Amino acid sequence: MNEKIIYSFGSFTYDLIENHKGISKYCVGGSNAYFSLSSSIVGLKTYPVGYISDDIDDNIRKRLSGFIDLKYLKSGKKLNFHIVYNENLEANYLKDLEENDEVIDCKDLPKSDYAHVCVISSIKNQMDIIEYYKKLGSFVSTGTYLIRIKKDRDTVLKMLNMCDLFFLNKEESFALSNEKNFNDVINFFANTGKKVVITLGKNGAIFIENKNFLKVDAINVDVVDVTGAGETFAGAFVSSYILYNDPYLSLKYGVILSSFVIEDFGINGLLNIKRDLLFKRLEELNVWN
Repeated sequence: MNEKIIYSFGSFTYDLIENHKGISKYCVGGSNAYFSLSSSIVGLKTYPVGYISDDIDDNIRKRLSGFIDLKYLKSGKKLNFHIVYNENLEANYLKDLEENDEVIDCKDLPKSDYAHVCVISSIKNQMDIIEYYKKLGSFVSTGTYLIRIKKDRDTVLKMLNMCDLFFLNKEESFALSNEKNFNDVINFFANTGKKVVITLGKNGAIFIENKNFLKVDAINVDVVDVTGAGETFAGAFVSSYILYNDPYLSLKYGVILSSFVIEDFGINGLLNIKRDLLFKRLEELNVWN
């Protein structure tokens, strides 16, 4: 039987994060860094495709290569975010990526039955990649963010309808559905006929497919940096779902991996996962039962 693999599209950036406690740090981030690391830790062979910032030094690249194959990542430019969080963990982007920073070509890659398109700076490019893999018959997942919904809700709705699995957080789910009550939000996404995951921060996450709803609680940890928590959750969920076809188990993996990433800046919480603590959290959520 052929080994299952997934291509994930997006970038590895080098960011300045100022957290809600007033502590600032330069760290490796980027949507694809969070997704591909999380996916590979759960156990799916993951090939990140896109760009890796020139600011990321060889030592970090070597550490990354211990988890994932970097052969489809292109260097040649500096890619940086500067994000400041307030006490409510709301992000203010003082520096963002430009739309043309992440124009990614997917047509020369070997065929894959699975693709995840991270939130990238060009919504047109994100849509093009999704459409390309859907025409190939691949299982495609993606997500969005609040600014994009507010700017171009109609296109995000088209993206939702085009893919197989869609990720967003609670605030984004209200904005995309245009509903005022969370039960109505759930019903809105149930009626799309798509698999949808809504992350709920400290309240865990919910999986919706038609009239089937599953929910898991979060793991309580000390929060340092919430950047990338959504893509980390997505990476763990997608990897688990492809490997085991069990959405409840996949929710648990998403909660566990995202609990590690928010305990440190950038991807450090994923790179430094202690095996004994990982197994402790797996047991805490009864992953094997």
